[in-house]
Amino acid sequence: MKLVYKIKNTLNKTKLSFERFPLPMACILLSALFFILEIKNYSNVDTVKDAVLNMSYMKLGYLFLISTFVYIFLKMLNEGLVGSSTTVEQLKKIRVLNIALYILSIPLLYSIYRLFISEDQRLFLYENFYGYFGLLLFFIVSSFYISKAFFHKDYVAYMIKIFMSICISVSYSIVLFLGLCAIYYACEKLLGVQVNMNLYAYTAIVVFLPFNLGVYLANIPSARESFNNYNLTRAVKVLITYILIPIFSIYLIILYLYFGKMLLNKTLFKGMVTSLVLWYSIFSVGFLFVLGMIKDSSFIKTFKKLFPIAMLPVLFVMFISIGLRINQYGFTENRYFVVVTGIFVAVTMIYYIFLDEGSYITVPIFLSFLILVSTVGPISAYSISRNSQNSRFEKVLVKNNMIKGNKILGNTNVSKEDRETIVDIVTYMFNNHRPWELKYIPKDFELVEEDFEEVFGFKPDVNSDEITSTNYYFEHNKALDIDGYSKIMSFSVGNEIEEENIKTVGNYRVSVSGDNVAVDYFDKSDVFNLTNINSKEVFDKVKALEKSKGIIDPEDISISGVSHGIKYKIIFTNLNQYAVTEKDRTFNMDFYLLVNNSLLISKNNL
Repeated sequence: MKLVYKIKNTLNKTKLSFERFPLPMACILLSALFFILEIKNYSNVDTVKDAVLNMSYMKLGYLFLISTFVYIFLKMLNEGLVGSSTTVEQLKKIRVLNIALYILSIPLLYSIYRLFISEDQRLFLYENFYGYFGLLLFFIVSSFYISKAFFHKDYVAYMIKIFMSICISVSYSIVLFLGLCAIYYACEKLLGVQVNMNLYAYTAIVVFLPFNLGVYLANIPSARESFNNYNLTRAVKVLITYILIPIFSIYLIILYLYFGKMLLNKTLFKGMVTSLVLWYSIFSVGFLFVLGMIKDSSFIKTFKKLFPIAMLPVLFVMFISIGLRINQYGFTENRYFVVVTGIFVAVTMIYYIFLDEGSYITVPIFLSFLILVSTVGPISAYSISRNSQNSRFEKVLVKNNMIKGNKILGNTNVSKEDRETIVDIVTYMFNNHRPWELKYIPKDFELVEEDFEEVFGFKPDVNSDEITSTNYYFEHNKALDIDGYSKIMSFSVGNEIEEENIKTVGNYRVSVSGDNVAVDYFDKSDVFNLTNINSKEVFDKVKALEKSKGIIDPEDISISGVSHGIKYKIIFTNLNQYAVTEKDRTFNMDFYLLVNNSLLISKNNL
């Protein structure tokens, strides 16, 4: 009964959203209306092309959507100013400022509409996508702290209340939507009532926009409310102390062990490191933020001091990983956002280290600043990516003497690697940016084979999606000569799956790093490299032998030698390579390793 009462009370409070936030609620209702009209309009047009070109309702829907959060921001700002005022004179000034801000919001929203929504026939092309959703996210995040900017000692508790409001509104919306969908389905299947599929879309729009926002706004605490005496429940503290802290700690230890393994094997950090660290570090920022509420536990206090320090080396490794990618391929929007997110997390961790007792309101302020500068303006993701790719493009053209004035000179004698670079850059820019943003490209240039060959002097098929494969399989129809060897071991390694990078049998370890396959010997007292296999050379030899002989004898591609007193021989039994380009290739190698370490053993016994 208590739960039912809470749900009923929350729904009854929803009408207060219209009283406290009349303009945002009006905007979200208009946004939902225009989205519904767009769906109805889409159902009535003759072709998909007509629907794409006639998106006036959809554009108005997005205009009123961002208007909703602009006016929530202004309302929260006004509440914060009013709550901090102490005299009637201050209230008068705040009222004048409030009127001025609402008047200025009209040209602001008009500019957003003209720049990011209505500029192109289609919605959110190129930088418009980042500009619109960046501003939308900026106003959403800013509304979380603007009312508390003038009194923020209890900000962590305030944000917990905001988070709870979001959880409540989303939960109610999901339950309501699923319930209504179940009713529609039952009416159709049991009562024979024909239900238009658009009704499901209309329901989703109404439930997840006006209803969802109404429930959320009804539960937002006002700026005047104080949470200085707010405490987390015992159950939450137990969850944090005995479950979440161990989980975060164990994951951090696993990352350190992984990095240690990479260093021991002298292999480069993979791109996977970025995703492993990035999401974990984002959750860590939020987790440490909540821990700011707990001040009566020495264990948690120690964790809050040590954990941010331990996170800094992990972030450093992530920056190395993404830095290697940027150095090789330049900035793209995704890499830019990874770097910006890493900067946010790193600065926040340093903030937690030195300002442990603060209100933490600086964290969302810094986040909103990064959101704004990374999506709008000269140092946005779109601008930096464009400039980075143009710089790479100009560099490779100059290297191959392909620029004269502002024109490109075709060159048929360009290395395959540089051709791949040129094709990659041109393809990326044409797919993700406006074509004219790429320097030196003719205005009438189109990304077709004829134009490409005419401008650059070579066809763009060096980076086509056609996969070339190289395969070799030993039929085991011939006896292998193992005379002079005391041990034989079987290995299977490759560069496609992380788990296949390193294999160990006895005292011998085989590891893959790029094109190189290292064979090492180790024991309690020593470790050294036995030999290195250049995988590219092996597959090139297989291709050459296939052309010249047709049938390949295992001895033709075997590798043998003596190293540190160990006689060894490598006999390949299965080789597979799939390549799009020289750089973009995956391979697997199965082979026998034959060794005789009697000389090594006799040396150790001396």
